[in-house]
Amino acid sequence: MDFGDILKDWEKKDARKPKGKKETVRESEKSEHPMESLLKKYAPDREILGSKTEEKPQVNKVSHEKMKRRKADLVLDLHGMTADEARIALNRFIRRSYSTGARKILIIHGKGNHTKGEAVLKPLVRSILELSPYIGDTGTPERRDGGSGATWAVVRQRSL
Repeated sequence: MDFGDILKDWEKKDARKPKGKKETVRESEKSEHPMESLLKKYAPDREILGSKTEEKPQVNKVSHEKMKRRKADLVLDLHGMTADEARIALNRFIRRSYSTGARKILIIHGKGNHTKGEAVLKPLVRSILELSPYIGDTGTPERRDGGSGATWAVVRQRSL
């Protein structure tokens, strides 16, 4: 049955109602939503319902250790920036990394040895990465890649 048949059936049903009189509703019809009765009458074929339950292909997840050893696709150096400048630059960098399809990024923030008191950029970078919907796993790279003066992050991939 196609939409035209459903529409004709609806019009026939509507034409049978006397005009000007209030329609009495049975007690059993009160509790059922009008859409429910239509779905019962015009339920989709089993083939259509079956096609929606097909399994999606599995995506291979990369382990934390493998990602840790992987070279970064993009690098951002925040040395010499204030906290506000670094926040803006990092947010732009994350969005650009996501849109270009980068898988792993590296943010160089420094160890904070030249600041008075505690490091400023490292906790800022960590908090932004943790709150970002575009970022998955994070970690500290090996010494040759910046050690504790840098942070790597996995950029979440767009769903297909």
